[in-house]
Amino acid sequence: KTHPLFLELLGRSIETTPHPRLYWEKSLIHYHRGENENFFSDISSLLEMGEEAKGLLDSATYSKLGEIYLLACSFEEAVHALTSAIEKDPTN
Repeated sequence: KTHPLFLELLGRSIETTPHPRLYWEKSLIHYHRGENENFFSDISSLLEMGEEAKGLLDSATYSKLGEIYLLACSFEEAVHALTSAIEKDPTN
């Protein structure tokens, strides 16, 4: 179980130093808490960062993201993420 203060501090860290890993960690906390709207919001921010900085997100990240989308029954997003994983590294 994640302490609410941790999530608040993580949010503050993102405000001062936005980093993909912070969005990733925060999104996973939301996912495990069943907070799908917050999960998808953080994932969207992460993907925007990845698109702006080419090469920021690797194949393994997109692959893991695809798995999470599948678990959340977001099949269209899962296909997009897994396709991106394959495009980045066809051997992954």
